[in-house]
Amino acid sequence: MEYDYLDIDRLFRTIYGEARSETHMGKLAVGYVVCNRAKIAKEYYEKHKRGHPLYGSGTPASACTMPYQFSCWNLDDPNLEIIIALKADSPKMTPYIKAAREALAETEPDPTNRATHYHTMDILPDWAVGQIPTVTIGHHKFYNLG
Repeated sequence: MEYDYLDIDRLFRTIYGEARSETHMGKLAVGYVVCNRAKIAKEYYEKHKRGHPLYGSGTPASACTMPYQFSCWNLDDPNLEIIIALKADSPKMTPYIKAAREALAETEPDPTNRATHYHTMDILPDWAVGQIPTVTIGHHKFYNLG
């Protein structure tokens, strides 16, 4: 997958906002979900000549920031201020940038089995009722709802 600075930036911020307490594999898994959505959106764009209604225009940056897709980007989420204030050059961000780059470059097999959705173990969103997770990694259950 091709990517640029904005893709890395939005993806590392999303990983931080969604999976900062997770292991590297948990961080990487969130990155893969974003990339899986971006791939679907790119195919959708090529077919319909417009952005995917949920996954964006086909870039990871767009997939991250589509409304109500990743809670850390929601205007009412307290994580939004935190992720916007992150400094990419801070050594504390190295694990998040590493996970973002690895997901974008697909250096590891997709640990989510092509998942497009996930949720923490603490909740069961309406969209997950009756769905079978592809995998559980850390505190997240992952689903391929394509």
